[in-house]
Amino acid sequence: MIVHGIVALANVAGATAQLLVDSVAMPDGRRSEYRADLVARRVAGSAAFLRSSETVLLAGRIWQDLWHLAPRIDGEQLETMAAEARQRLAAHLPLARQLSRRTTDLWSTHPSEDQRMRLIEALPDIDGAPCVDDIRWAEIDTELAPWRRAAHNALLGTRDRF
Repeated sequence: MIVHGIVALANVAGATAQLLVDSVAMPDGRRSEYRADLVARRVAGSAAFLRSSETVLLAGRIWQDLWHLAPRIDGEQLETMAAEARQRLAAHLPLARQLSRRTTDLWSTHPSEDQRMRLIEALPDIDGAPCVDDIRWAEIDTELAPWRRAAHNALLGTRDRF
């Protein structure tokens, strides 16, 4: 009984020490995410970074809209329909940003999407570095065509399960 008590105390002391180390180390992980966001801002530009962050916040609802539309569209229309859904759902952005703040706590490895967006919004706007010509855009569209078909098939397959 005494040995079990000593082992339990040692376990509690070790767990407490680990908890303290984790609580000190967590902000470093979030800081690295902020640094990556600053690099993304420099490469893509402020507007593109913010637009992609907004899309991340709305992704679940966009997917839900596409799920309902999937039987009536083909894979080539998927990107257009996703853009339209994103436009319709733009009114939900303030609530989505607030929700992202409320779901982030001390133990989160990433800062909330709202915090990341606030950082970029607080800095001066910059344009992105890459310049893509029409030929390259056509090549990118060709490369993405199989992905669009696969995403459309996944939407249809998901729908069949329910």
